[in-house]
Amino acid sequence: MNFQVEYRDIVEDAITEKVNKLRHELTDSPYMKMGGMLVSSYADALFENMGRVDFRAAELTGKLSLPGYSALGMEVALDSIHLDDSAALEQWLSSWHEVSAFVLCRYNNS
Repeated sequence: MNFQVEYRDIVEDAITEKVNKLRHELTDSPYMKMGGMLVSSYADALFENMGRVDFRAAELTGKLSLPGYSALGMEVALDSIHLDDSAALEQWLSSWHEVSAFVLCRYNNS
């Protein structure tokens, strides 16, 4: 009889899911041209700011809470983009992030 255990990093799974959603949403947005830079910067910001995860709450609720947009520090990345209206981009990204402040955890109970 073989016994196999698979360990998954729920933080990495949550970030991957959120980043994939952003990549998808950017395809239909006015910011599609800068999508690669935005996705990369957003992923980096999430990885840097997910240090204090409440794993007990994530396990009980099945949801992982993401840090608020203001905690991500996206201003530096957005300042490097030369847009006529960078405030509109920041508002779009902030609103998009806050709409789904939780990411569902996917546990395989088999």
